[in-house]
Amino acid sequence: MTGYFRGGISIFLCAFICAFSSDGSAATKAASPLVDEVRLWRQTPLLVQVAKKLNPLGTPAGDGALGANRKFPDRVSVTHQIEGWNWIRAGAALGNGFVVDRGIMAFEWAFARMLDDGSFGESNTVEVAHFLGLYARSVLLLRSAKMEERAKRLERLLPRLESSLRSSKSLLGERRWDGAERKTWVTQQRIQAAAAAYWIGRLMVNPTLKKTADLWLDEALRRQEATGLFPNSFPETSKAAGRAQLDSLDALQGLAWADPVYAVKLKAPLAIGFKWLESTAGAKKSTTRRAIEGTGPAVTMATYSAWTKNPFATRIAKDFATASASSKKTTR
Repeated sequence: MTGYFRGGISIFLCAFICAFSSDGSAATKAASPLVDEVRLWRQTPLLVQVAKKLNPLGTPAGDGALGANRKFPDRVSVTHQIEGWNWIRAGAALGNGFVVDRGIMAFEWAFARMLDDGSFGESNTVEVAHFLGLYARSVLLLRSAKMEERAKRLERLLPRLESSLRSSKSLLGERRWDGAERKTWVTQQRIQAAAAAYWIGRLMVNPTLKKTADLWLDEALRRQEATGLFPNSFPETSKAAGRAQLDSLDALQGLAWADPVYAVKLKAPLAIGFKWLESTAGAKKSTTRRAIEGTGPAVTMATYSAWTKNPFATRIAKDFATASASSKKTTR
């Protein structure tokens, strides 16, 4: 029975790998069912180059507040604090603990201002769920990167995460999906919440949250249109629609890397999702191309490029890295 089981697993893995690359398309190739995110960042020259551009050490550290939170710290918007996730993975890629520390400070700043009811200032429940999910993913990434002391520093915030999840305002515990969100079809919010449930479930070793992630993810995938678009409340050719699509794709990519079942399930949705972004960004009278400009989109494109060798994603990531480098030279 044991030999049969092992043989079945081998056949499954072989079939999976072949299926993932059988069509010959660079947009859908992957080396294995699971992706070591830290290794991908460290071993891909383009990703290392992008990581260097994410370096926050050129600006004063402050107290960890980012974006509008610097001007309005009493309002607390965790949406601005999620940039800490990009710094943590960039620092892990470069082996630069000081960059990682800046990312940790971003999470510490927000959690220090969490209210007794588990809320964060003016942040809505969707934003909080996304923030908590990226916090959990950051802890797991630091563990994978063997940056134990910094992982432990971030883990000290875990009781705050647990308090927020127990709150009546927690997205992971309410029935919001049966109300307003279902009417507006803001699909990227559903995807981000599914990803949050998955990462928090892994961090807390909570199988129930994994089941929640499965349910929400299936709901979101059923919504995807034949063109690859994940429906949202914005005009289809707008910058906002493009950013919403990028948010969806970035979250889905992380799930596909972490779980072999998700890798199979998300192969086609990711491929056609990026195809929609490419075709819409190149269309006349479309402002979607502006959605792929900037740091966040560059990271999504660079990681997808590193994973699949997709030409569109590679071009965008290289443009970002080259433009940043040229700008730096000019400044000097």
